Amino acid sequence: MVEYPVPRDDEPQYGETCIADSATTRTLNDLTRPLGRSALSAAVIVVADALAAIRSAATLTIGGREVSPRSHRALDDRSAPFLARLLETDFETGSDPENCGIADELTMVGVGGVQNAHLSASIILRADSMALELHHDRAKKQDAAPLTAVTDCVRLSLQYLAAPDASSRWTEPLPVEAIVPDARRSSSASHRLHRRWQTRRSQETEAAARILTRWLRLDDLPSDGVPAEQWWTRIRMGSGARPLLATWCQWLRDHDVLAPDEGVLRPLGQLRSSQDVCESAWDGPVRGMVVALITHEALIQHVLSGDAPPTDLLEVPELRPNRLVAAEPDLMPVWQRIGDILHEETDRIGRPLALVDLGGATQENPHLRAALDHAGAVSTVLPAGRPHPGDSSFDAVLAVSSLHRWADPMDAVGTASSLLRLGGTLIAMENTELMPLGMLIAGLLENGFTDARGRPISAPTQDEATWLRLLDTVGLPANSTPVGPTPAVLIRAQKTSNDCLWSESVEHSEGQAGPIRPGTETEIALLWAELLRTAPQDRTDSFFELGGDSLRATRFIAAVQKRYGVTIAMRELFARPHLVTVARRIDAAISETGHETHEEGVL
Repeated sequence: MVEYPVPRDDEPQYGETCIADSATTRTLNDLTRPLGRSALSAAVIVVADALAAIRSAATLTIGGREVSPRSHRALDDRSAPFLARLLETDFETGSDPENCGIADELTMVGVGGVQNAHLSASIILRADSMALELHHDRAKKQDAAPLTAVTDCVRLSLQYLAAPDASSRWTEPLPVEAIVPDARRSSSASHRLHRRWQTRRSQETEAAARILTRWLRLDDLPSDGVPAEQWWTRIRMGSGARPLLATWCQWLRDHDVLAPDEGVLRPLGQLRSSQDVCESAWDGPVRGMVVALITHEALIQHVLSGDAPPTDLLEVPELRPNRLVAAEPDLMPVWQRIGDILHEETDRIGRPLALVDLGGATQENPHLRAALDHAGAVSTVLPAGRPHPGDSSFDAVLAVSSLHRWADPMDAVGTASSLLRLGGTLIAMENTELMPLGMLIAGLLENGFTDARGRPISAPTQDEATWLRLLDTVGLPANSTPVGPTPAVLIRAQKTSNDCLWSESVEHSEGQAGPIRPGTETEIALLWAELLRTAPQDRTDSFFELGGDSLRATRFIAAVQKRYGVTIAMRELFARPHLVTVARRIDAAISETGHETHEEGVL
């Protein structure tokens, strides 16, 4: 970005300043395109308002046409809603959008100490950004501040209109005067949102640390520490919870609650009291999650001890991930934008959409349900995190906070691609980081986080660049928009090819189909027959295709832990549910530990 140099006396001031980066420009184009306008029209109104805020009179020339603000309502009526003004504009040039611009020439009156000074302003629209160029032919040193305020005001106003909660702002007058005096401060709506999320992250970090201290009874630890296994036995943590406990302890070490001693739990300094965690002055969303976690603490302790399956937590509405996402106030513009995309896709294909809801977000989110109903979409719900036989017949796939449920992210994007017809659209929203309280809830449901090979990972999320790269490999080139200061990104991708580097079934592709072999495969087959009431016939049969669900998966994982002393993560079973793969995973784990425990009567 080029900033203005401080001019010498009587030196003309030239300068070009970026007023909208690629993300802001792209968002504004997405918002204005359905209206037959572009980011350029929005910028013209914003520039005119910013200039009006520091002038007493002006003549405006746009695209070679002189326009008096007094006769052009879109520029003159600053009390009108921004959307109404946008619809009245006719500033589109119709030229190459990568090399077009509008020159706004204004005769300034009363700018600084200069009377009748001439100011020219050009809005330059490039491929992925917009810039504002100002030329003040009689500027002095003391006149630089008002002009810098113009560019700051324009930049902050465009961010204000492109923010995640912008939908309601477009139906109100643009509050330029409120932005101009504070252009040098961090008082814009965008900055306030960032500060609020910084506060949110800080509060969640403290709350998570105090809740874990409470659940794991860390305030009872001696100052010199205790071996972890000895402590878990003492406080009755189930053996199946070890992956989850490892995830939580690593988080506590990363946040300086526990000392970085592998295999030993030792407090690092004085622990904050965990008894009054509900009484702290948390903000609304944080307080809601804290109260839910403490209210249902008895159930959570049963899960940690192995007396209840993690799926029992899904019976508590306040702890269901989809419910928590739907209740997040700063995500409201995302639901509105998804509704707009659904309408665009319906208009494009000329009939109601056949849509797959991966993960069932619409079942917990009334805003998304209303958007689907309004668009007339016919939806099918499929669970996230497990293989699905894709028939490439759907017009759209909706995946709200569900792609990360696959242990292998390549399986997530591959599944989405396999469900879409050529030309179909993926609409996804994903968090690029896991907030601390989300780490507690998701960790409980997943029993810690592992990749597709069962190796521990700190979080199941991926960054924005990773999702875009993976989508491209499966024929889904995508665009993404960060959701303001939240750790979320909205992704839109269209299937352009049926050729991709992903195969749904590794077992079948390697030619491993055949009769079930003696040993672990036969033992697992008998266990599946007992749990599912259906006996597998081939070593590549899938647990879920035979009738398995989350509850039966939890029971199977518990049976494997009891029978073999091996813990299989839920995400791992979802990612690789075939009999041969499960058997190999168990055999590999037994080889690593060097022993096998058989208990009579299990099978």
